[in-house]
Amino acid sequence: MSEKKAHKILVVDDNQFYLQIIESELKKLGCEVFTAQDGEKALSIADKELPDLILIDLILPKVDGFEVIEKLSKNKDLNDSKIIVFSQLSQQEDIDKVKKLGADAYMIKKDFSVKELVDKIESMIK
Repeated sequence: MSEKKAHKILVVDDNQFYLQIIESELKKLGCEVFTAQDGEKALSIADKELPDLILIDLILPKVDGFEVIEKLSKNKDLNDSKIIVFSQLSQQEDIDKVKKLGADAYMIKKDFSVKELVDKIESMIK
């Protein structure tokens, strides 16, 4: 009987508080979690680990979330990876832009609790 492998999730946010809470909740689900506080590190981890799902903020140091999503969507090894944007930005033009770049979902931080976010992640990796 083969053991089910843990889902790999990359969480990208420059806010250490968000990273720790989300990482903790995802580990409770049995996920393997990687974190990055800037876009450059996020791209490096994504290339190496090939996560099943990437949760990303848009306002990041070094390389912003828009550029990260654009680069991720061009990486053929990540074609099956889901991307959820979790950002403070709530303008429709930002939402439209990331969806056009390849994001699968967009959640505005102030509108969702961590539990709702984790539920969304869980539903997307099943």
